[in-house]
Amino acid sequence: MTKQDKTLQPEHEQAIALILAGETDQAIADAVGVTRQTVNGWRNHHPEFIAELNQRRAVIWEGHTERLRGMAAGALDTLEARPLGRCEK
Repeated sequence: MTKQDKTLQPEHEQAIALILAGETDQAIADAVGVTRQTVNGWRNHHPEFIAELNQRRAVIWEGHTERLRGMAAGALDTLEARPLGRCEK
């Protein structure tokens, strides 16, 4: 592996953003100007790419977790106040 392989290039950064946005490998490949197989290779065999993707996913999930924690008390209060067996229409 060369020094260039060990750093994230702009197309890697763009690909990671698109993965996190839910795009397919083919859509990502088209956007960054590489083949679908290249994107697949980054996802599965490029340690720095994988590490950065996982780190960004962790940040997103942490934000979701904090949001859920903040919503939990109010959601439980709402559920507790509702009579059992009745749905609002």
